[in-house]
Amino acid sequence: MNRLKNILLLSFIISIFSLSSASLNLVVFSFDRPLQLYAFLESFQAFTRGCQRITVIYKASSDAFESGYEIVKQAFPDVEFLQQSLTSKTDFKPLTLKAIGFNKEHYTIFAVDDIIVTREVDFDKVIEAMEIIPCNGFYLRLGTHITECYSENRVTGKPALKELLPDIYQWHFKEGSGDWGYPHTVDMTVYKKEHLKDLFIQMAFTNPNTLEGNWACCAPRHKSGLCYKDAAIVNCPLNIVQTTWKNRHSNECTPQELLEIFLNGYKLDIAPLHAIFNKAPHMDYKPTFVVR
Repeated sequence: MNRLKNILLLSFIISIFSLSSASLNLVVFSFDRPLQLYAFLESFQAFTRGCQRITVIYKASSDAFESGYEIVKQAFPDVEFLQQSLTSKTDFKPLTLKAIGFNKEHYTIFAVDDIIVTREVDFDKVIEAMEIIPCNGFYLRLGTHITECYSENRVTGKPALKELLPDIYQWHFKEGSGDWGYPHTVDMTVYKKEHLKDLFIQMAFTNPNTLEGNWACCAPRHKSGLCYKDAAIVNCPLNIVQTTWKNRHSNECTPQELLEIFLNGYKLDIAPLHAIFNKAPHMDYKPTFVVR
C-alpha cells in the first residue's frame, strides 16, 4: 500500500512538471497494403495523442500498389514516407534506423499496417507511467481480456496483473505465456530508445519479420511490462504478403482484391472495431467497407 501511495505521489509530481523526455515517434511497416495502412493511420489519428512524428517504411510490388500508397500520402500529408527498393534487401535496416531517429525523441513505437487502434491512447500518460515504473515497455496490444494467442492458436490465460496506477497494470514476462511472455514486438509497444540503440545498430535484419525474430532472441524474460486495463489495438491479419514466415492469417481477401476496393474509392470501416474486447492481440475478422 505504501508503495502504491509513493507511486501515485510521483505521478502527481510528474504531471505538474513537463517532462523533457516525454516525446515519442511512430514507425510503421507496410508492404502492398495501402488499404490497411490507410485504416491504421485513420484509427491512430482518431484515437491517439502525444506522438510527435510518424514515419511509414513501405514497399510496393507494382505501379498499381504505388498508386494506392499515393492516395494514402495525400490523405495523411504530415506522415513521412520512406520507400524500400523491390530488389535490394539491404535498405530496410538503414531506413528503419533513420525512421527511429535515435538522436530525436526519447521513446519509439512500432506498428504493422494491419493494426487498428480501438481505444483512446494518451502517449504522454503512457510515458509518464514508464518514467515512474521500471519496465521493458508499454504494451498497447495487451489488456485484462487477453487470454488467447492467435499465432499459437491456443488459450494462454494471463499472468498475475498488478494495478500500479489507475487502469495501468504490471506483469512479469517469466509468468506469462504466449503474447504475455513475448517482450519484443513490432505490434504497438512503447520502448525507450536508449534501450534499443546499440542492439539495433549491431543486429542484422532485412524486413519486419527478421527484425522481430532476431530481436526476440534478446528478450529480457526477467523484466516486466505495462499495459492498460483494456487493450488499445487489434491486429486483423486479413492476408499475408511476406514469404519469410508462415504466419497464421484469415485469408479473407487477397492484397489485389483489397487494392481494387481501395482504388475504387472505398476504405476499411473501422467503426465496428471501436472498443472491442478481443481475446487475442490478433483475430480473424470479416471486413466491411465504406466510401472514403
